[in-house]
Amino acid sequence: MPAAADLDAWAARLVKDGVAGPHRSHSHHNNMGKLRRTLEGDPTCTFGVKDLHLMSYDEALLVVADVCGWKMEEPTDYVDPLRTLGGAVEAGRACRDLATAGGEVIVATGHPDTLIPFVGGISELLEAAGMTIRRDCDGTSVNAGFRARTIEYEKGVAVLADDWGAIHTHSPEGMLTLLAAGPPPDLVVADHGWAGAAMEAGIFTVATLDTNDPALALAKAKGAPGILIPLDDGRPPLMYEPVLEAFRAGFDGA
Repeated sequence: MPAAADLDAWAARLVKDGVAGPHRSHSHHNNMGKLRRTLEGDPTCTFGVKDLHLMSYDEALLVVADVCGWKMEEPTDYVDPLRTLGGAVEAGRACRDLATAGGEVIVATGHPDTLIPFVGGISELLEAAGMTIRRDCDGTSVNAGFRARTIEYEKGVAVLADDWGAIHTHSPEGMLTLLAAGPPPDLVVADHGWAGAAMEAGIFTVATLDTNDPALALAKAKGAPGILIPLDDGRPPLMYEPVLEAFRAGFDGA
């Protein structure tokens, strides 16, 4: 593990900036509502993960609480910064092992406004270590929600875009299109529906998730391979630097 002083400093920054700690972006009502809608099969919440209705609300709540480090006795939803950093270090180690063997990776985000510097930083590390960053289907149109979108790439990161640029999306359709275009990659680094579709397909996935993204935690609980990094995914991009530093530490062997 990284030095305790580094972990403490990173954790303090995450809490100060709202990436972890008491949640700032989504209310308890929003989180609980999203959990119910996920279990009811709302496609805007399931992220392409199937059969979530087989899990009870109480079971699902415990899964998400464990992943995020919620303090169940308190009314404020919470992300434990040590869960965030621990997930990032573990993910870095796993990605280092995969990179040693070469192979291919898809990196994608449904949160281009906030997470491209973070996942783009991971993409750069993987490419420098010898992995091939897949850039399939650039410009391909997909049906995501009520409109056609196109797959585009920013810093090696797949996004869905409209005429004005990259968009926020929960849709799994972008990843489903990429997976249909060739053999499965060795690794996916993603979030939202990009991650959900990959996990449902049995591909090892490093996935970030917010407290109102329970589908990814439930996919992992069902046995999907991968590592989860809980965080508030709506903060300014530079605030994720400690998470990338923790990933890099794991990647470098800490």
